[in-house]
Amino acid sequence: MQHSRGHRWARLLLALLAALGAWLVSPAAAQTPAAQQSSWFVDLARFQAGAHGKLACAECHPAQEKALSPGQTQLKHPDPADPKYLTNPALRAYDYGQCQRCHRLAWQRYNQGAHAKALKDKVLTKQSRLPAPVCADCHDVHYARARRGRVALGRAQTNTCGACHPAQAATYLKDYHGQAGDKLGWDKAAFCSDCHQAHDCQSLKKPEAAQAACQRCHPQATPRFAQYIVHPASVDLGPADAAKAQRVYLLWALTAVLAVVAVCVVGFFYGHTLLWMLREIQHKLRKH
Repeated sequence: MQHSRGHRWARLLLALLAALGAWLVSPAAAQTPAAQQSSWFVDLARFQAGAHGKLACAECHPAQEKALSPGQTQLKHPDPADPKYLTNPALRAYDYGQCQRCHRLAWQRYNQGAHAKALKDKVLTKQSRLPAPVCADCHDVHYARARRGRVALGRAQTNTCGACHPAQAATYLKDYHGQAGDKLGWDKAAFCSDCHQAHDCQSLKKPEAAQAACQRCHPQATPRFAQYIVHPASVDLGPADAAKAQRVYLLWALTAVLAVVAVCVVGFFYGHTLLWMLREIQHKLRKH
């Protein structure tokens, strides 16, 4: 009996320690994308089930391969003189130039895009205050599954992009594109990369860029058509876009007012009809 009580107290203590650890870690984790919570530990079973599961570690980590000496069975520590090396974020310590060995076009487009420029200029995201993303911030390189469908990838983009651009993700989900694509799973709807591209991450502030993006799905789109704003709450709006956003908000406000008026009018007539029917029933009951 005492032995079983001891086991129960031990399990309770372990549960309390686990909860305390989760409480200490969660504030930092809640402020970073899922990919940035990665660690130096790799779950081999999950890795082998992922898109890169057939690759040997040394194919992506050649520096570690070179650290091996003849007859050595274990890798050397990356920096034996500094044991604090492993406290550095794993995602920022990797040389992503290795990715171009298999993904040359994606690597070239990334280096031409806004993310690479922001990373070079050490610019933090205005809303989330996170550094510009590298490959593994957007791609879970160890565990991401291959051959996912368009809708699954699009929904993943909403979460991934929304980690650094929460206002844009929120307005996208309220827009027709987000409602049809992310919410209803319509594969013909536009997701983040359909408008902004996947790796070069184009800005659509210029009218010609916005029109070109719209024409991918709407070939007949005119410059006026391209004035439609998907992200009216964006903090990056310029004076011209701010004026257009104000018109969008006014349209939303007018729509809300008209909806309230319609509900009130319909409610009045239905209520009036219901009361009239009750009165007729009352008169018939009195006659009987």
